[in-house]
Amino acid sequence: MAKKTAARPAAKPGALRFKGKTFALAGTFYRWTKERITNLIQAEGGKLVTNIDDQLNYLVVRRGGTAQQDKKKAQQLNKSKTASIQIVTETDLYTLFYPDKDLALALLTGGPKALKRWNTIRTYHQRNTLDLTGADLHQARLKEANLSAVTLNQADLRKADLSRATLERLTGTQLDGACLAGARYPELIDCSLKKANLTGLQLRHRASLERSDFTGANLKGISASGCNATGAVFRKADLTQASLGAGILAGVDFSGADLKKAKLEQADLTGANLQRASLRQADLAGAKLPRADLTGADLRETVLLDADLSDAVIDGANFTGANLAGANLTGLDPARAKGLDPARTTSAGKIGPNLRELEQAGKAGNRLFTSASLRLPDGTKVNLWLQYNRNGRYLHAWSRSDTGNYRSTAQTLQAAMVDLPRRWPEGDLDQNSVEVKGSKTTVTGKALQRLALAAWCEGLRRGHPHGGGDQGEREGRQDQQEGPA
Repeated sequence: MAKKTAARPAAKPGALRFKGKTFALAGTFYRWTKERITNLIQAEGGKLVTNIDDQLNYLVVRRGGTAQQDKKKAQQLNKSKTASIQIVTETDLYTLFYPDKDLALALLTGGPKALKRWNTIRTYHQRNTLDLTGADLHQARLKEANLSAVTLNQADLRKADLSRATLERLTGTQLDGACLAGARYPELIDCSLKKANLTGLQLRHRASLERSDFTGANLKGISASGCNATGAVFRKADLTQASLGAGILAGVDFSGADLKKAKLEQADLTGANLQRASLRQADLAGAKLPRADLTGADLRETVLLDADLSDAVIDGANFTGANLAGANLTGLDPARAKGLDPARTTSAGKIGPNLRELEQAGKAGNRLFTSASLRLPDGTKVNLWLQYNRNGRYLHAWSRSDTGNYRSTAQTLQAAMVDLPRRWPEGDLDQNSVEVKGSKTTVTGKALQRLALAAWCEGLRRGHPHGGGDQGEREGRQDQQEGPA
């Protein structure tokens, strides 16, 4: 015999569907479970009671405790026809409270109190999808709304307030002029977001933004690492300090966009339109920009470490102060741009004897830590740290500056000490800042201090503080033989 489902009471959209109804719990309910059930019942006008009598409307049964006795008592009351108690499981209870489309739209357009009720109901239906395709939510106030597992494809959300809302994938949705500041986890496919506010938007890693139109939108500080924005338009959009590292941005239109201090490391910008875009102080380390149109683009002080700029259009672009170490400039005519010096592609440090010796000393010990600071021309400071653990099996290398943090992916100590400072070729090593600590390393004391200083100088391609690598090594070995002073 098929299981009979508890009847859902009819109610006008927006009305409290269980107003005046009583509920009792039978069995073992953990404190948090009881609290959320109580909140759910109260949100819909119901009341949680302890007595099982002929006035009870619903008995929620769970295993343990007095569940069977309470259930039997309710059945006897029903059999005597003095009561009409619906006996339901915890899952059945959540199904009873599940909102239909009419109720959902009424709550989402009913103001702050209705939205609070909506959020309470939706908290317990994360896995149940509610289809609101094509819904008219134009100018709706949905601040902090829980819209997870809600389908809003082709919906009208123009000028809606979705700040700090939790969203799902949106396809073909109209969001022109909407506010999604601080919103979480959406994917935006074939959507229109012209002049929308998306500041601080948090996207899922590798989220899709394919073919969406962000013309004139404010995307300052968005988190969209690894996103796929193929076919998207960011014309004249504000993307300052946006995180788009490793993004698929080939052919994307960024013309006139503001990308100052944006993180675009390892991004694929092949054939992208960056005409008159501002990329000042942006991080494009390892980015792919072959055939990109950089006409009139501002690339001053931009990090272009190991970037591929082959056959890019650079007419009128400004590369003054850009870090071009390791960049591929094949097919570029420096005369067409300002400040583009091919000689700067080889300005990085070089692995030499001091770096090799320091690595060997670290591998022989349990732990090696060294740090240094760089002084930039504008007076700001960059801190560099490197830690080698367990005989060289674990390497952690990172840096911190006013423009953000960077973690090196180098696999060896010597490679990391060359890689870390490459982002700041104009930086001067503060020799007094160099620190080093080792545990069971083959070089110790003053010899280790001098070796670390020599290694940092080598990594920065600066002259050795003692007048040459060989002299420094000789002094280091002599100190090691004589022991610490």
